[in-house]
Amino acid sequence: MLTVIIGVVALAGGFAGGFLYRKKVSEKEISSAEEEGRRIVNEAIRNAESKKKEALLEAKEEILKTSRVLIQQNGWEAVNIRAVAAACGVSVGCIYNYFGSKTDLVSAAVESIWSDIFRHPDDPAVFEDTLSCICWMYRQMQYGSEQYPGFFTHH
Repeated sequence: MLTVIIGVVALAGGFAGGFLYRKKVSEKEISSAEEEGRRIVNEAIRNAESKKKEALLEAKEEILKTSRVLIQQNGWEAVNIRAVAAACGVSVGCIYNYFGSKTDLVSAAVESIWSDIFRHPDDPAVFEDTLSCICWMYRQMQYGSEQYPGFFTHH
């Protein structure tokens, strides 16, 4: 048995109070408490990493969204690292944190536009027969031509 000193802090009604006390504990209890402490810390780290990844994905999607708007307004010539950074209100270096080069940015923007144009339809009936599917594809191509002028001639 070991004797440990345990500190307790209590908050009640805006007042804080605390005290120390001694307790005899076994090494097994200490080991169990250490394991629980490690578990809590590891869980907090995983949660923080998950939130960081989520924030990075959201930031990357915002950059792609801004790139799509630039393409809609000014055509493909508007997509370069400096223009996208300026439109996003961030530094050029910030864009490079997400895209290694202009080619990477443009490739991701093209993929993003294809995903926007041909996103999965809400109505599953579209795929029930060939005619419905082809009609849906033509509607999506019309949408793509309207939203992203010149996209189909380049890609």
